[in-house]
Amino acid sequence: MEAVVGRSVAAPRFLTAVLVSFATVALILAASGVGGIVMHAVATRTREIGVRRSLGAPSRSVVRLVLGQVAGLIALGVVLGLGLGLAGSRALGQFAFEAAASNPWRLGLVAVILVSSALLACVAPLVRALRIDPIRALRH
Repeated sequence: MEAVVGRSVAAPRFLTAVLVSFATVALILAASGVGGIVMHAVATRTREIGVRRSLGAPSRSVVRLVLGQVAGLIALGVVLGLGLGLAGSRALGQFAFEAAASNPWRLGLVAVILVSSALLACVAPLVRALRIDPIRALRH
């Protein structure tokens, strides 16, 4: 009986494994893409940050400014992503074998991974921008 049941669910299990592997690759690509966009957004403001620092802005306010802008982009992305993720999971739920189509833990984990990659992408350009010599920033 186990062999009969195993053969009857072999195709759905295979489709689920393929779907999970594609989803994992998509998550890795999304995390790297979000990180790259955030890194570029912070890096383009390097001169502005240098000018702010040369006019006397403390590092804390510059960090708050940059993280505030990035947090808005991240929040928008998470809200849109969770909405589209729920819609997509319901549409693809018929292919998932023995799994809930809209598992909140899974969606939350994906959101945490993407948010953490975006915040980590802010660190290097922000530190580089804060280390700019204010005189050099004003000169350019």
